[in-house]
Amino acid sequence: LVALGLGGAKRDGASALFVVLRWPSAEEERRELGLPERDLHITVGLVGADVHGVPKGVTSLLHHHLGMPIERINALLGAVKPKHRPASRVAAYTAALLHAQALKTEESVDLRARVHLMRARARAGLGDSTGALQDALAGCDLRETPRALLLLGDAYAACNPENGHACEAAVAAFKRGLQLCSTPDHLTVRKNLLKRLEKAGEHPAPASKFPRTAHVLNLGAATRDDLLLPTAQHVEFCDAANEIAIEEKVDGANLGIWLDDQWKVVTKNRSHFVCEGSGAQWAGLDAWVQQHITLLCEAA
Repeated sequence: LVALGLGGAKRDGASALFVVLRWPSAEEERRELGLPERDLHITVGLVGADVHGVPKGVTSLLHHHLGMPIERINALLGAVKPKHRPASRVAAYTAALLHAQALKTEESVDLRARVHLMRARARAGLGDSTGALQDALAGCDLRETPRALLLLGDAYAACNPENGHACEAAVAAFKRGLQLCSTPDHLTVRKNLLKRLEKAGEHPAPASKFPRTAHVLNLGAATRDDLLLPTAQHVEFCDAANEIAIEEKVDGANLGIWLDDQWKVVTKNRSHFVCEGSGAQWAGLDAWVQQHITLLCEAA
């Protein structure tokens, strides 16, 4: 149970003051019992008579009573769970935003950016693609982060069903998000950004695959997927006039490394982009790239 702030309502000469509540468990209980939705509140004062038939939820909050401490806003956000209905989450996030905007502190900027992204996800769950896009844009305007840009790209895609993730605005957001991925905390979001770009047919690095090594001769174990040396090259290879160097091949995964136009290192396994989060065999890859970033840039 979280008190969102003091609300007010007027009708037919009467007015009421009340505490606007967020009570997720009670809201879910009413829904399971088939009861209609209600703006849960505690009446604290009346003038003339009680006021009925008017909103007493987030939209009724009195702005001159906004500005609850950040600790209480975080408590409000903590009370919102993924299992709660999107409409309920949107209402709670709207209240949190109203209070955070009234604080006007540097600390509240990060909070507002975070809540905008939370509300964007909830609005997307309601099918409100326009509202989700507005919140995603607001969040990016406050703090441009890889996660915010991933959400922004998805919001653009939802607003452009014909092109989806391939629409120009979505691709631009995904690419910008990829450029900002710079810490181990970004492994998962980087993987998701790369997936979106591949789905859109966009590649931040050359799309050519690493060349395959052909077998000189099929001794009986080759399969249809194996590549055999063409006859002309086989003859040239076996020509006694040519010197042949035999080296041991160490088995392992193929890895390609590129630097994009922003000097961002992009790693790739044949036709797929990879990072530490792509699988167990890539554990430590991002840390290795960061450790050798100077040498990689010099080599380019």
